This record gives sequence, C-alpha cells and structure tokens, in this order.
Amino acid sequence: MDDISEFISKSSGKCLILCHQNADLDCVCSAIALKYSLKSINPNLKFEIGAAENYSNQALKILDTFDVTASINPKLDSDILIILDTSSLNLLQPLSDDVENFKGEVLLIDHHPTDDNLRSLSKISYLDNTAASTTELVYEVIIKSGAKIEGVVALALMMGIYSDTCYLKYANPKTIRIVSEILKDSDVDYDKFLEILSSTEDFSEKLANLKASQKMKIHIHEDYFLVTSNVNSSISLAANALIDLGADCTFVGSQIEDVIKISARASSRFGRATSIDLGSIMGEIGVSINGNGGGHKGAAAAKGKGNLKKTLNDCIELVKNHFNRAEGNC
Repeated sequence: MDDISEFISKSSGKCLILCHQNADLDCVCSAIALKYSLKSINPNLKFEIGAAENYSNQALKILDTFDVTASINPKLDSDILIILDTSSLNLLQPLSDDVENFKGEVLLIDHHPTDDNLRSLSKISYLDNTAASTTELVYEVIIKSGAKIEGVVALALMMGIYSDTCYLKYANPKTIRIVSEILKDSDVDYDKFLEILSSTEDFSEKLANLKASQKMKIHIHEDYFLVTSNVNSSISLAANALIDLGADCTFVGSQIEDVIKISARASSRFGRATSIDLGSIMGEIGVSINGNGGGHKGAAAAKGKGNLKKTLNDCIELVKNHFNRAEGNC
C-alpha cells in the first residue's frame, strides 16, 4: 500500500485504471475514487478508466450520475496500468494478452485471492482477501497518499463499500470503521448517498429478482435451504434477493448460447455455522465448465461453457459433499 501511493505521487505520463468484465460497483467506484483523488495530488499523471468487455447496468448508471468518462476495451498504451478487483487474467478478456505483454508498470489492488499469473505481472500491489471490498483497500491507498476524501471521492467510496457488502450485511469491523471515518471526515450527505444508491436499481433488475423467486428450486439439506434459479441478467442481485427471502445458500445462473454464468451467495447464518467456502466451490465449478471461478466464502461466481441446469445441480451436490466431508471429520 505504501509503495502504491508513493509510486503514484512520483510518476508522470498516462495511467489506465482497468476494471474486469461486467465491471460492478465495487470495481467502478474504486476506479472513480482513485482517479479523482490521485490526480489531485499528482497533476503530472493523466488518469483514464476502462473495462474489459462491458460494465454492469448499475455501474453505467453511476458513471452517468458522476459524469465520469470510461471506455470499453481500451488500448493499453499507458505508462502505468492499475488493475482493480480482478483475481485472474481470464476476467480481463479480450484484453488478457495485452495485459500480459504490457511494457509499463502494473499495479494490483484486490480483495480476492489473486492467481499467480496475474500476480507475477506486478511488482507493486495491495492484496488482502480479508477485506470485504476492493473499495476499502482503495480508501486506505488514498489515505496514505494524503489526498482529501470529499465530494465524488467520498460518495464513490461509500457506494462501492455498500454495494459489495450488500448494504453492510457482509461487512466486518474494519468495514464499519472505514464507513464511519468517511462519514465523520468528509462532506457526504447520507440521505443524498442513499438516494443515489437506490437509483442504481432499475426495472430490469427488479424483474430479474422477481423471476428468480418465481423460478427457484429449493433443496433442503439438514436445516438449510439451498436454492437454485436462473434469470437472463442481474444474477448477482437476484442471488442476493433470494438470500433476503430466506435462502441460506443460493446459486443463480444465466445462459446465453453456450456461455453460462453462476452467482453464488450465502447468508450470514450459513457462513457462521458451516465451513463451506463458496469461493472454493465456484473454483471447482469454473474448472468443470472449462472456464474460471472464485470469490469469497459468502459471495462468489463462475463463468464458462456448458449446460446451466446440470451446472446448478452440480453446485448443490458440491455443497452437500462439503457437508458430508465435514461430518466425516467429526
């Protein structure tokens, strides 16, 4: 962290802040906060924001709300490349080859377990998979840099943290401390912040949540509700919605042609009571569908090619197998 802020303060030229495919609010809000805070302490650096492949609908709304320009599949012709919230090169396709061949300095900031291939590209990084969001790590980088946290920077930090912790549902003590520091030390209008946050929800996302509940299949194992469902889009929001309805562990998928995506979520109760790690399960699923997967104990995802119905059933079987192994070790 110290190396990142010091390096940025002494650099010049062009810096590209790169987000993963379907960049979410945690990633995009981290990028916005970094851009506006770091350029305030180093006018010799020109910052740009870009994402591989696309942005989520929520992220697009925030970019529009904050009037921030951000590109898709940008050219990697900068002097510095900061990669945010990205655990593997596969999540940067179709730019993964360009990232591997990048000649400038690569910086990584991420709260996921990062694979060796991506980590090997960077000599300067701030990686902490105990953090609840990448935005928290960005907050600490900004504090170390001496930049002020106010205006758009403060709002973006709050937005990223609230989004990735599901309105602080998955927050840890450090998360709460950071949020309280932002509110205490900045000019954030909390009511305005909540208004902006609620505006990121749209009709299609609400419809996805309702369809997910309509299509859900409930698997009861011991005294836990394991739920699967499928929607066309907004699968992570739909997975969270099913948790809010009372599911203990959810797997929501989408399929476009032969490409499938799975979003997994677990309730706080499920996480506390079991040793099941959804990041590990999604890693196994990613391999089985010739793609990639990973994440955290309570929130994870996978993407690849295969049959969605079979893959969702495989997710449930992996959870049950983890229960059986745990019982066998007692």
